Amino acid sequence: MGKFLKSLQADERDLLVEILTRREPQLLFEIGYWEVPSKEQREAIASVVGLEQARWLDDDWEPTEYASRINDLLISILEKWPLL
Repeated sequence: MGKFLKSLQADERDLLVEILTRREPQLLFEIGYWEVPSKEQREAIASVVGLEQARWLDDDWEPTEYASRINDLLISILEKWPLL
């Protein structure tokens, strides 16, 4: 397991794996080897996770409990691996 995945807490890692298994299996395979993800790789993760979060908004565009968990995951990833 690469540094990128090790930087996440177990529950965050599990959620990311769940999302990528469904949406981007190839990206899931690749992140297992990342030590320091490139800007493009960080953007790919943020994009996939962001799309998953948007999918789980309710009819009033409010986050469901699952969307809130995804938001927390995205914040955690971006704090550790900023896009800048």
